[in-house]
Amino acid sequence: MSASSEIRITKISSTIFKFVALGFVFLVPATYAISLELLGVILIIQILPAVFFGLYVKSLRKEPLITGLIVGIFSGIVMIEYTNHFGALTSSLFNIPIFGSLYVAVVALAFNLIISFGGSSILNRRSKAIPRLGY
Repeated sequence: MSASSEIRITKISSTIFKFVALGFVFLVPATYAISLELLGVILIIQILPAVFFGLYVKSLRKEPLITGLIVGIFSGIVMIEYTNHFGALTSSLFNIPIFGSLYVAVVALAFNLIISFGGSSILNRRSKAIPRLGY
């Protein structure tokens, strides 16, 4: 594929996506847009440990990072649904008896970080305890 055809395809697809987004803004009720925004922020924050810490902290292992990401996303969705009584999303504050109301994304991120760092430290200790053959 030539460079000019790639540029043409990119311009056409970009224009189509912009009109789809514009149509979404005008056709979808505002409550759905707010619900998507609340849920989107919770899900996007869960990517922080897997991408940012995974790139810059050498001791983190991929298995706990992926597990932490999955647990963070799942717990964030469950907590926001539980907070809103499995109805329309109107609040993103989760009531915890000890701390009071906390933002769901912060609680889910805490789960994610505990699993990512804790699991990596356990795997790192286990790999040091098992002697490897000289390969």
